[in-house]
Amino acid sequence: MSFHLRILGPDRVHFDETVTACVLPGVLGSFGVLTGHTPLVAALGTGMVKITRENGSEVCFVIDGGLAEVAADNTVALVNQTFLVSDPVAAQNKIAELRVAALSAGPVRA
Repeated sequence: MSFHLRILGPDRVHFDETVTACVLPGVLGSFGVLTGHTPLVAALGTGMVKITRENGSEVCFVIDGGLAEVAADNTVALVNQTFLVSDPVAAQNKIAELRVAALSAGPVRA
């Protein structure tokens, strides 16, 4: 069984396909999504999105925060930044780079 997944950035659509599974980096920990998932809205943190396509191939993105809306047959992730990565090592390197950049920026002031 499959569902539709869209990953939308501020400037463009980064992913728009029917998939069998995906793992998203929630701020409280990663969570998996399959067809028929209980509806939810979740804040996303910096981390890897792992997507399994209908043909069984996988694609990975690193995102830098956002929001996901999950429904039984449709998931939409609104993300701040998206980076296509070739493998888990490249993903971990990019995640570390983003976290260092966030720490270097200092605290956010109102």
